[in-house]
Formats: sequence, C-alpha cells, structure tokens
Amino acid sequence: MMALEELSENDERLAFLTTQREDITRGIASTRKPCAKSSAVRASASATLLRRFNRNFSDLFQELFGGGRGEMSPDRF
Repeated sequence: MMALEELSENDERLAFLTTQREDITRGIASTRKPCAKSSAVRASASATLLRRFNRNFSDLFQELFGGGRGEMSPDRF
C-alpha cells in the first residue's frame, strides 16, 4: 500500500519538475534571442568606432611622424 502512495507522490513530483524544466528551457531560449541581437549590435558599433578611430589616428600619426602608417586592430586590444 505504501508503494502505491510513494509512486503517486513520485509521479506528482516528476510532473512538477518536468514543468519547471520546461519553463526554464523556454526562459533560456527567450533570453538568448535578445542577447544574440545585442551582441551583433555591439560588434557592429565596435567595428564602426574602430574604423572611425583608425581614420583619425592615421591622419594624426602621419602629421606627427611626417608619414608612415598607424592603426589599431581588434586583436591588439
């Protein structure tokens, strides 16, 4: 008799935990979409900023050193 009662309790617990897991999985999925979009926006903004910086830095470098070339690359910082 106790075994049937424990089985019923375990079934309820399994159903509860399954629902919780599904909620968490949906939450993770819905959070990843904006994060991925935000990362893409940041990468684009960083690339634009780096290009602008390099234009100005190159001009300044040539003025200071009478020629040559100066620039920053993403893997340098």
